[in-house]
Order: sequence, then structure tokens, then C-alpha cells
Amino acid sequence: MAEAEVEYSSRIAAGEWRLTLLSFNLNRQTAPKETEKMRVFFTDEETERSDMIVIGLQEVSHTELLGAEPWSARFKKYLCAHGFIKLSLSWASQLWLGSNEMLVFAKSHVMPSILKMESRFVRNMFWGIAGHKGAIGAKITFKDGSYLLLITCHLAPNFEALNRRIKEFHWTQDGMKFLESQESGTGYTFWLGDMNFRAENLAADEFDAILKTSTPEQIHDLVENHDQLRIAHNSGKAFSEYEEATITFKPTYRVLIGSNGYDLKRVPSWCDRILYRVIDEAEALNVRALSYTSIPAVVFSDHVPVKGSFAISAPKNVSEASSWAVKFDVSTDSAWLQYQPIMLRFQIDPSYWKVNGSNKDWVAIYKADMKDTGNTKTWKYVMSCWDEQIGHETWTCGLLTGIKHGKYRFGYYSNYLDCLIGLSDPFEVIPVAKEVNEFD
Repeated sequence: MAEAEVEYSSRIAAGEWRLTLLSFNLNRQTAPKETEKMRVFFTDEETERSDMIVIGLQEVSHTELLGAEPWSARFKKYLCAHGFIKLSLSWASQLWLGSNEMLVFAKSHVMPSILKMESRFVRNMFWGIAGHKGAIGAKITFKDGSYLLLITCHLAPNFEALNRRIKEFHWTQDGMKFLESQESGTGYTFWLGDMNFRAENLAADEFDAILKTSTPEQIHDLVENHDQLRIAHNSGKAFSEYEEATITFKPTYRVLIGSNGYDLKRVPSWCDRILYRVIDEAEALNVRALSYTSIPAVVFSDHVPVKGSFAISAPKNVSEASSWAVKFDVSTDSAWLQYQPIMLRFQIDPSYWKVNGSNKDWVAIYKADMKDTGNTKTWKYVMSCWDEQIGHETWTCGLLTGIKHGKYRFGYYSNYLDCLIGLSDPFEVIPVAKEVNEFD
């Protein structure tokens, strides 16, 4: 765990990416209707300079299943307006478990470096049947062999459930089995969520009085001496291989909704946390904490959200490793007209098809300014395409229909790798009237 340092540098060096993570227990509150209100969660610097943003949500309201505006849609609308793309896995792998959800966003330059995405889920309620308390894991493997494992969790509540939380930590770590298949064993793990560890050996009113006059350095000392997670870490019982940036913010639970005061029926505690670890025998990877703080301006839950920004080493040889496995041909002598069949042509890297190709791969048309890898305008399985000899080259061809005028891209999604492995340059579909006028 980090020493007592309260100053962070936000400087990003060459060869680094900025990763920003947010954990928020929503207490079943619904999302604000105004997208602009979402800016309270991220500073302008975080949206402009972050390469990836990861959000872990707990206690998502079940009213979202009945038509309420999803938090995911609000975060997506806000972050995509700042140049992010939501990385969606296939329908069967969506990062949702009970009332927990994970959202992963990346800037466009990150996507070509991704080789594979995987997900895992651990349920901790009713002997592993229910997932209201549990964990979601998403592993992103990059083309240089390194990986980024993201885990968000909601562990057992109540002060006296410490041993249960420790057990759930080990269950979750054991449940993230894709680590065993990582050949290089080189990468990062970031673990965020409502971990529910409590402050101990202080009465609620006594602790509240101390917090009202505490400096950041004094808060750090309180964490070191009274926080269950820190004590479990130092004793080797849980998270012993993980690090955490210095905590200088006040406890995040249990706050009175609409204020920054505490409900003193509970001892104020740092329930919401972000921890990380690096596995790299060559010591080529590095993590630097750029910030670690709470967001006390958010007062509509009984939890205060926590976020952290970190500098991590970008995948090596990005310029070489970032080439797509599928190449599209978007050059054409004839214009593509709206609502008329669009012929797409693409070539698949044989080394990809030999190992990971599937007839359940699919090709699609996305908006040129795509906001979600799972949100297509139209798509079809590769198995419905055919090969054609064009000159000295063989191209796979297909027809896609129903596209109105606008700017678009072709994309190729891998069934086994669960990510895009090809994305074309933008092309334009024009209105029929415009085409007619040009030839008048």
C-alpha cells in the first residue's frame, strides 16, 4: 500500500495510457434525465486525456428493466460526446450481474491494439445462485501479449461480516479463471467496487467528530489504523498482493442523502475502493497513481462515488501490433445510394482465420462516429458471404441493405475473440436525389 503522499502528478509520459476508474453504489437511484448532469463524475482533464474509462456500478435499480432510463445510457451519451467508444461484448457476455454492472469505454486509438476480450462472473448470494452480491470480470488482452483485467464487485455488508468479505475476495479471485490461460502472465489487474470493509475500534459519533477537523494526512492515519481492508491487507488475509493509492478523502458510507453528513447508525467507513496489481517478471510495466478521490458533490445516494486515474504502460510496438486482422475495400467507382444494396469487400488474415475464425463472425455497418461496438446499423454473418476473384486477389463479399444517407464504416466482429478485429475508413451513402442532380 502507498505511503502518505497527498500530491499527485497528472503528467502522462510517452508510451503511457491514462486509465480512469469510477465506482459508485447507486442505492437504487435512477439516472438524471439531463445528460449535462453527468459531468459531475469526471473533470474535463479526465475526459480529454484519459485513454480508457471504466465504471463499476452497484445496486442498479431494477426499474431499468421496466423502462427507466439506464445509467449505462447516460454515461454512454456523455462520454461518447467526448470521443469515447463503449466496448460491448456479445449478448451472452454483457457485463451485468444482478444489480451490478461494468461499463468499459476507450478512445478509438486503443481499439486496434485489442486482441481479445473475455468476461467472468462470480455470484456470492444464496450459495452462488444469486448475483446481487458478487463480481464481474472483464479481461482485455492486447496484441503484444499483455492484458488488462478489470474486476468490479459488491461484497457482503455489515460490520460483523469481515470474515465473509475475506472469503468472497478469495472466491472472486479463484473465479477469474482466465488468468490461468494467460501465456505471458504479464499485465494489470484493477479491482474496484463497494467492498463493504468497515472502520473499527471507533464509535460512530466519536469518529464523526474526528473527521470534521481531520487533515488529509490525519485521514491517511485513520485508514491505516482503523480500516478493515487495510488491516486485512497488512495481515495477508485479503488483497495482500494489491496496492492502493493514498486515501486522503473522507469515508464514503453511510451518508445522509442530500447532504455530506453521516448516518450515525453506522460507523462512517471507506467501503468504496480501487486497488491494483501488476504481474510482470521483466518489470517493464508500471502503474502511477495520478489521482484518487471521492466525489462529495454527488449527494443522491447513501454512498459517495470514488474514482482514480492511473498511468499505465501502453502495449508495446503499438504501430506494428495495431494493424487490423481484416482489411476492407471502401474504394468504388460508383456511389453508394441510400436504401440500395451496398456491396462490401474484405480480406481476412489467414493466420486469424486458422486459429480463431468462425462462421458466426459477423460484418456490420457502423456510423462513422461509432459510439458502441455493439450498436450496428445492419449486420450479417460471415457464413452468408462469398468469395470472388478480383484481379489477382481473392476478396470475401457480401450485401448489406437498408442504409439511409450518411457517413459510415464497415466493421468485422470476431465471435471467439469477442471484439472488433477490422474497421474500415469512413465512406458515404448519398441520397438518391443528390446522385440524380450530379448527372443532370
